[in-house]
Amino acid sequence: MRKKQYQFFANLSNSETQTCGFFEDPSDSNYGSSPDALAASSLILEVKTRAAKTEGPLTSLKQLPNYYIQPQLEMVCAGASYRILESYHPETQQASFFLVKRDDVLMSLIKDITNSIINEKPLLEWSHSENNYCKRLGENVAGRIPDFASIKPLRSHINALVKSVPMVKFSK
Repeated sequence: MRKKQYQFFANLSNSETQTCGFFEDPSDSNYGSSPDALAASSLILEVKTRAAKTEGPLTSLKQLPNYYIQPQLEMVCAGASYRILESYHPETQQASFFLVKRDDVLMSLIKDITNSIINEKPLLEWSHSENNYCKRLGENVAGRIPDFASIKPLRSHINALVKSVPMVKFSK
């Protein structure tokens, strides 16, 4: 099934794709990912089919901010700088494309929080002060194991980030 979506991207973008396997995070073997496909140099492709509660492809990542988080780990693990998200709607045979840029600060935040939760160890120090979201997050999680309520500034930060993810149009 995915081959059809890869071909849809390849035809519109005039770019070849190739499937790929599992990539381990080069700096932390506890993390890994398997992107759908590799496209041009330093670019990965991820296809999402039939987004919930939509009658066509996504028009914005604001509809599903979690589609911004997954590619961050994929890009770190695969050594990619960008990722194209293809939102494909098979019933209408339409797709929209979004260009997601790698955000190493966001991945660092997520890894710090995740490691604390998985290892059941409080975050004894917080080194992130890149913006107000990071500062508020640090105030909430420093000295404790993060929980859903304490990471609200992270969710707010992600919701703000997805607003600036551009939709990409291809012309033949």
